[in-house]
Amino acid sequence: MPKDHEENESKRLESERSIISPDDELGNRRLRAWQLQQKGLTYREIAKLLGVSASTVSKWIKLGREGGIEALRSSDYKQVLTVAQLMILAKDLDQGALAFGFPDDEWTAERFNWLVKHRFNIE
Repeated sequence: MPKDHEENESKRLESERSIISPDDELGNRRLRAWQLQQKGLTYREIAKLLGVSASTVSKWIKLGREGGIEALRSSDYKQVLTVAQLMILAKDLDQGALAFGFPDDEWTAERFNWLVKHRFNIE
């Protein structure tokens, strides 16, 4: 994908995010991923544009194939953390792992999972 197109798409998506309520954002991102995939973009390209992993895009596309467009809009597929919790989590991550008693400052998947469970009491 040409860099200019990629930058324009990222800016457009950012502006859309600012007017979409938090409850609708996830469904809209799944729908956008579906649309971009239909236009021929790769999972990696879509992931970069939407700020998610390629495996997440793959799951969304599979959801759309199996359940249709309505499955992408479905409220049954919910985000675990609220926007406010994600902001708290971002601040925690910025402090580094040392601030939470780990022997070094690296955030591993295991440490990240611990932080989410510890901070928000999520299993």
